Amino acid sequence: DKMGKTTNKFAPEVLARAVRTALYQECDHSSGSAVTVSIAKKVGCAPPTLQEWEKKAAREQGLNRVARINALGAKTIT
Repeated sequence: DKMGKTTNKFAPEVLARAVRTALYQECDHSSGSAVTVSIAKKVGCAPPTLQEWEKKAAREQGLNRVARINALGAKTIT
């Protein structure tokens, strides 16, 4: 029974790139939600889906959002 389970139609590379792009763009924008909506549209997913991908990446990396942005080599934020 697959009730309650979702399938992921996106390749892992697409997910990773969407998360990286969102993090980079958050450095240059005051609104993280505007970035999420923009990237989600480009990828073809709902904004809450991208937010879940971002949360999963953060858990897997063991870093908070600021540390992840700084680790990417983007503009350092505090």
